[in-house]
Amino acid sequence: MDISEKSIFKPPFDSFTLTVTNESFQLQRLAREQSQYLRDEWMERLAKWTLEQLIYLDESTCNKQTGDRRYGWAVKGKPACKVGSYKRSEWWSILLAYTCEGFLSWDIIKGSYDAELFALFLEAHVISHTNPFPGPRSVIIRDNVA
Repeated sequence: MDISEKSIFKPPFDSFTLTVTNESFQLQRLAREQSQYLRDEWMERLAKWTLEQLIYLDESTCNKQTGDRRYGWAVKGKPACKVGSYKRSEWWSILLAYTCEGFLSWDIIKGSYDAELFALFLEAHVISHTNPFPGPRSVIIRDNVA
């Protein structure tokens, strides 16, 4: 059987894949800016530290709708729907500092953290728990905050 290249569909972007989740299709988005070289370099650096040296910082946010369901059951041929109030609600943010032994400190605010609030959190809640490198709790790893 002869198949021409023109009859094979090739998506224009290699950065998108289709995955099946809960019997519905969700598009998995991958950043074009990803760099395998930088990932490998990071993993190499991370492998040189011990668990006891690491302090992780992570921010999470929520509002009243955070726990709302995104999928539901419905009669075949009818859309699943939920009746409720969908007004904007206040955002709350939590910023955590933790190690392999547990939480060191946290802070909860109404709204979001900016660079200034992040720096204040470091000064007030994290720096006092750190030690000079290469001692325990001497490497701070930030995950997408401020």
